[in-house]
Amino acid sequence: MIFFIQRRKRLREVIDNLQTTSWLFPVFSGFIVISCVVYCLIWWQPHPMTIFDVDCSIVCWNFCRTMSKFWAAVAIIVASLSVLSGILFKFKSKYAIALAAFSGVLTLPVGVLPLITIWLNRNSNH
Repeated sequence: MIFFIQRRKRLREVIDNLQTTSWLFPVFSGFIVISCVVYCLIWWQPHPMTIFDVDCSIVCWNFCRTMSKFWAAVAIIVASLSVLSGILFKFKSKYAIALAAFSGVLTLPVGVLPLITIWLNRNSNH
């Protein structure tokens, strides 16, 4: 029984340590999406993409598929919102959760990082 109590305390310590740096997760997510847009602008050779072509986010995949200025703008705006949500988490803003959820869903699969930040900070006072 003592073993399980100690394991639970250790798990709580790990989660508390992650909470202090979890504001970086949305920032990394935003920079990854911006990097994807830059990659597609500079090095991408357009070809008909399928759903199985690997990309880091939904909006970046759409941009690389179409090379449309609209999708480039959407990808950069959503990535910027993700970075902004990380900064708002750092300063414990009440808008951080809504912004991280919005940008996290639009940038899936890399958008899991802002969603993890929401989960880690679910008991914080935002």
